Order: sequence, then structure tokens, then C-alpha cells
Amino acid sequence: MNITQYLTECVKHKVPVSFSKYGDGEFNCAAGYYGANCDNDAYTPKKCDAIVKSFKYMANEAQNSYMGLWHDQEKKSFWESMATRPVRWAQYHTIIFDEHNDEAKSNLYRAIKESDMNKIIICNELLIKSKKLFNADHIIHIPFNNWFDTEFEMYAELIKNIIRNDPRPPLVITSCGMNAKIMICELYKEIGRAHV
Repeated sequence: MNITQYLTECVKHKVPVSFSKYGDGEFNCAAGYYGANCDNDAYTPKKCDAIVKSFKYMANEAQNSYMGLWHDQEKKSFWESMATRPVRWAQYHTIIFDEHNDEAKSNLYRAIKESDMNKIIICNELLIKSKKLFNADHIIHIPFNNWFDTEFEMYAELIKNIIRNDPRPPLVITSCGMNAKIMICELYKEIGRAHV
């Protein structure tokens, strides 16, 4: 199955689906390493616990959820040890342009832009043009890094309220590093009908 094409069909037909990317930063944090990822976002015990719990929930409980795995296949067994059912793995660059399936990715972006769902983007201020790119209804600017431990709940509640106050099905686009995985899980658990 071409997951990019599948996500496009889900957007077009408003079928709830989620896609999360698990790279080396998520692995290092979940494995308890010290330091920070390439975005200088610190690995903290609270974030470690939340990433692990989020992965377990999305792998074991969430319906129609897919995980993009970083190219280092050695990390695969680490994540799969947390799953009680087969993990629905997808290419890490399923939605990011990288020389592969660029036409399919363009079609996905077009479907998002043309969708009449309640589109919410969560990103830092450098991605302000993404609101126009996707014809989004809302853009939530988060700090560049190190906001999970102190501000996550505030942002999560803000997004939940936007979703609750609009009868249209939500389509949430996250571009907020390691914290995106936790946000996707939080929205899935609370709202259930979100496309994230």
C-alpha cells in the first residue's frame, strides 16, 4: 500500500487517520538519553514518559494510525517491544518531499488545501506560510523548543477548544518535533474524530 496515496484518500473522504514520525530524537528521548535533539529540544524525564505512553497508545489502541520509522532499522525492535499488535509502519518521509513519490505528496498537499475540514496547523513562527499553503483555518505558533514540560497542556487545551467549537471534522497538521507525537496522541484520545 502506498501510504501517501492512502492518506490522500482519507483526507478526500474525511476518514479519520493519523501519521506520526519516530526519528532518532524520539528514540533517544524514549530510551532515556541525556541531551537534546537537532532542534535543541531537551530530552526530559516527563517528555520521555509521554513519548513512550503516546507510542504505546497509538500502536496498541488507535485505529487507522501509522508510524513513520527513521531509516535506522535497528530502532524498530525498540519500538515494537512496546506494541501488543503489529505496528503499522510507513516510510519516514511519507509526507515530506525527498525525491520519492513527489507527485503523490503533491496530491496529498492539494487534497489538504482543497478540503473543507477544520484545518489546524501547529508549528513555530517560521512556518507561517503554511497557513496559506494549506488554506488553513487556524495556525497555532509554539516555541522553537523546550515547551513540553511547562506549556503542553495549555496548547493541547487551546487546540481541543478550537476542535470542539467547530462542527466540521478537524484536520490537524503538526510540525513541532518530538512533541508532535504526544499532541497527536492527546488529540486522538480526547477527540477521536481528528485527522492528525
